[in-house]
Amino acid sequence: MNIKNNYRLIKTIFKTTKNPIGVLLYRAGIKNHLIIKTKGYGTFNIPNGYDNSFVFNLIYSYIVNIPENIKPTKEETLQFETFIENVLNKENKTITVNGINYLNNKTVSVISERFTDKYSVQLDVEGKTVLDLGANILDTALQYVKNGADKVYSYEALPSTYKIAQENLALNKQYSDKILLFNKAISKDEIFEIPDEEEVFSAVASSYNSKANKKVYQIETITVNQLIDMIPEQVEVMKMDIEGSEFELVEDTKWDYFDELLIEYHSFLTGISYTIITDKLKELNFNVEIIPTSYYDIEDVGLIHATKK
Repeated sequence: MNIKNNYRLIKTIFKTTKNPIGVLLYRAGIKNHLIIKTKGYGTFNIPNGYDNSFVFNLIYSYIVNIPENIKPTKEETLQFETFIENVLNKENKTITVNGINYLNNKTVSVISERFTDKYSVQLDVEGKTVLDLGANILDTALQYVKNGADKVYSYEALPSTYKIAQENLALNKQYSDKILLFNKAISKDEIFEIPDEEEVFSAVASSYNSKANKKVYQIETITVNQLIDMIPEQVEVMKMDIEGSEFELVEDTKWDYFDELLIEYHSFLTGISYTIITDKLKELNFNVEIIPTSYYDIEDVGLIHATKK
């Protein structure tokens, strides 16, 4: 996280927290135990030092994704507090959110987004086939089928994350006939190299990250156009979150094959402006909106939501 985004995080902490100094001391590794007392978002007890520091990020990602003019209800606050308690309970090998089961490990930090989905883009997936590029731990694919998607084709590049996605799919057997999961990278290159990030997952793993002194995976690749040709169904909706590789595909992808797109861009990784994607989509007669995400500057990371006019 760069200086600008660190400033945004600190600003969020002071704005939403009753004990911001204690929170910052914990974040800096000076305090080993923390009780986060927020202003209307819940109270959270985080023990055992750095081993649970990922929960800190989970909590503030949740808070920052709620619009400033809205406070969660008491019931919503209790639900999220209970979720955090369950995550911290190491006896819980799995957790359940919105009726979906997940392995309980550090990868659940992305699940905070499921508590704030109603404030963000709701893709129209009911009865449709969805292409899920950058499946991560399969959280969005599982949510899509729960929301009525007929079928989801999911692709995840990082092998360690792909394995967790497989296990999460096995925990939700009621959806196993609706989700097809593949360990492939979305790229026009024949071989895709991605460094393994110790104890993290694909939300922060990218081919643009430094490969020095890291295990590097060589992943089989496929392009969006190849997928269009291979998948027997008409795919109406595509979600793309591929950690910088989205920029490589701008000119060589049949974007107008789809009715609705949700693309997370990662300009901070590539130095490329998201406008090369939005300009292309506008040329193809899409309605386009830019949506900020978490505490990142919108020039660095954000969502592009596009629908056909």
